Amino acid sequence: MVAASSLLRLATMVAASAASVGAAAVSDAESTSSCRAKGGACTSGQEVSQEHLLLQMQSNRSSVEVRRHSDASAAADTPILGFPSSGEMKASGLWCSVQTPPDDWNLKTCPFVPSAAKTRVKVLTYNLFWWNLFGQKGGADRSAGKLIAKTAGSEGYDLMGFQECQNVGLVLRDAGLSDDYTGLQWSDGDIALGLAFHKGRFERLEGSTEKVAEDRPEQWYGKRGAQWVRLQD
Repeated sequence: MVAASSLLRLATMVAASAASVGAAAVSDAESTSSCRAKGGACTSGQEVSQEHLLLQMQSNRSSVEVRRHSDASAAADTPILGFPSSGEMKASGLWCSVQTPPDDWNLKTCPFVPSAAKTRVKVLTYNLFWWNLFGQKGGADRSAGKLIAKTAGSEGYDLMGFQECQNVGLVLRDAGLSDDYTGLQWSDGDIALGLAFHKGRFERLEGSTEKVAEDRPEQWYGKRGAQWVRLQD
């Protein structure tokens, strides 16, 4: 951990099918299950609420404040990534098994230094509905890019997360933002995710992708994935 640095984390969850509900990109409360293999799908009867944004923000605000990780000693004993465990496992012994966090755990504040300074970030999440907008309408005269450019305002977005995104570079070009942003693409079967961050502000430290869940059999489109990036301001 570098003292006096600001480390930010953004992750988006992917709907593993182009037929997924558009609103799922922002804060889909619809459940996917912990997994027990049955007919190629996951079932268990125990539903787990999914949050598609790990960087939480109030729905009526266009930007959020994130506490700076400025105390290296305080951070040394606490992992940057992941979450504390409640000791309870979901889907034990299966590919998607995971320890659950405590009921009161959230990402609304930084756990490292409660009195730390704050930094302001502006975040966009966008389900592009790719199969329709680009597959059937040919991009509709750069409509997604134009909407991003229009809503960015004078200060612009710091971070952008895209669901149903098969080419994050194309989206950035359509918005006229290719020179200012670094795009990260993850395509794996039905999974299509994109992240972008302002390269004039942030340095990428690390990032990865992971398949984390699978749809229930009655509405099965495949496995779900998470993409994340860790940045230094």
